[in-house]
Amino acid sequence: MTYFKPSPRFVFGGAPRLREWLNQLSSIHKINEKDSQIFVADNLITISRVVGFLEEEKFANLANQIFASDELHASIIWRVHVLAWAMNHCRNLNGDFIEFGCYDAKVAKFLIEYNELKDFDKTFFLYDIFDNPPTEKGPKHSPKLYEEVRDMLSSYNFVNIIKGLLPKSFEENIPEKISFVHMDLNSAETEIALLKLFFDRIVPGGILILDDFGQTAYKEQHDQETDFFKNIDYSVVELPTGQGMVIKR
Repeated sequence: MTYFKPSPRFVFGGAPRLREWLNQLSSIHKINEKDSQIFVADNLITISRVVGFLEEEKFANLANQIFASDELHASIIWRVHVLAWAMNHCRNLNGDFIEFGCYDAKVAKFLIEYNELKDFDKTFFLYDIFDNPPTEKGPKHSPKLYEEVRDMLSSYNFVNIIKGLLPKSFEENIPEKISFVHMDLNSAETEIALLKLFFDRIVPGGILILDDFGQTAYKEQHDQETDFFKNIDYSVVELPTGQGMVIKR
């Protein structure tokens, strides 16, 4: 049976003895195998969970194709599953899709293919500065990244890639109706500014995924976004993946 094997990647500061122990888990017990009961990845350990998405033929085949030999994406595969589910829910809603902080756009490509977006009348907007972000700089950020993403996604005429610093680059390109948003900017100030611009445009039933909401390294985002939604009579569900989710009513 088809299977996608997660990468047991842990990234956090301090606690060197704990990290050493976590990195030795595979020598203690079988992990991240189809017949194993232990899932270890992305600072998350679960025991006796089905994690059926890792065996779903379509999901696993596509993940093996796009994320092969990619430790980062192989470790955040549960987050990718959450995004794929949310986008699938939103496909038949009236509104476009947005990803703030698409980076190398591998996740975007996965979502496009998994959810067969070519068959739906939507635009998928991808925003990123690509070169020199004001927060954390990833290993792929460079003057060439925009062109690499553009070339990789060139066959999808419904994808609109917008290069620039947020929120300014979004103020000039705001869709009238939105059904799905994935936000991963590592900046409370920028994410709050964007929420003020787009949240009212999300259609009923639309879904917002906040990538950093439950991550201790980004607690400022958690606190400010919790307050933002409390003030408009909403709340964010914190997921074990570290993501936060809001469903528009």
